[in-house]
Amino acid sequence: MKGKYLFLILCFFLILSCDSSGGAGNGSVPDVAPRQFWVQNFANTGQGWSQTGYIQLEADLLADGKLCRVWVQKGIDFSTSKANEIARAYDNRIYPRLLNTFGIKGNINYQGNEFNNVMELANFLANSDGKLDILLFDINQNVSYFGLLDFNSQAQYSNNGVIVYIGEARESADEINGIVAHEVQHLITYVTGLVTNRQWGQFQEAWINEGLSAVAEWVYYGRYVEYRWWPRFDENQPPVLGLTRYIYMHPFLFFQWLRLQAGTTDIWLDIVTSSYSDYRAVTTAADKHMPGQGYDNWETLFKTWLAANYINAPSGPYGYRNDSALRNYRAGTYWFETSVSLSPGDAAYSRTNNFTLPRSSGNIRYAGLRINPPELSDTTAFDNGILLTYNISTNFRGNPETGITTGE
Repeated sequence: MKGKYLFLILCFFLILSCDSSGGAGNGSVPDVAPRQFWVQNFANTGQGWSQTGYIQLEADLLADGKLCRVWVQKGIDFSTSKANEIARAYDNRIYPRLLNTFGIKGNINYQGNEFNNVMELANFLANSDGKLDILLFDINQNVSYFGLLDFNSQAQYSNNGVIVYIGEARESADEINGIVAHEVQHLITYVTGLVTNRQWGQFQEAWINEGLSAVAEWVYYGRYVEYRWWPRFDENQPPVLGLTRYIYMHPFLFFQWLRLQAGTTDIWLDIVTSSYSDYRAVTTAADKHMPGQGYDNWETLFKTWLAANYINAPSGPYGYRNDSALRNYRAGTYWFETSVSLSPGDAAYSRTNNFTLPRSSGNIRYAGLRINPPELSDTTAFDNGILLTYNISTNFRGNPETGITTGE
């Protein structure tokens, strides 16, 4: 993914025709003055992106759609036709598809008021006019987000509205649309948490939140998009699979596996609307949609998915159900050392021949895998098989622990 996503939300714009560019007001919506926006400024510290403050920029309204407005930072070469394409995508695809997949069904009651959907509630909370504002900008940081401050008109840097901020304005309209879908899903999750009184605040744990926003891109596109995801599914990398280590790629795979095994995207809706913020949102939904599999237990659910990433059988739990894109995926092996540091949610695969399965230690667990016939064993390592080494801790901010691998 070219941009770095954060826990905030994106929005989208509509524009009219004409292929002129924004910057000096050219091509902007008539009779609408430029607007000032506060934008978070981020710096790459080498250990991730950190906020360094706020800057103010001026933007022109290049598209005004039924459900959104598209604003573009002055000085950027950005056509009105491109802005209109983004606005149409939000009105006709992103908004309906995401609400259908992730939105609470039926009327929503919040503090004595009735709303048809979570986006209506979001606009009520922000005292907005019912439209999403999408701000496209380019300040050399490639960060996109949804800002909570905008729900509080009294906050110092609030822009007051339902707004998503897209720092990848130079990308194609098609790629921007995927980023908008990603951030709007964050918005839906946040507002839904207010309704369900979700534990520990409105956001769920990062790997859940980002994983569901990653699959929101798939919901929008209706297909897997190679430039965003598939190049990362290389058999030779990464050597460690991790729900928090690779917070977009592997949670994306995990939630796709849940969908394919459950046979419905409703499992995602049940996770979003759960009152839990942690792994229990996932285990509860998995047990509901796949009863009798033991998926109410995190260790069972986690290791079954881990097995699927190597065995990848065309049917049954140890694979991606012969999905046209994911059926060829296979996790890489950890071949260069005989020990590995694994954080909660991490796993490593190494090849076995004449090998005895190690004993569990702390939160580190071991299982034997073989492809033909598909099998996972907690007691046996198979010849010409795979040793699965994994960390079952549900404290996803916990410390790493050392596990054994075969070095093959």
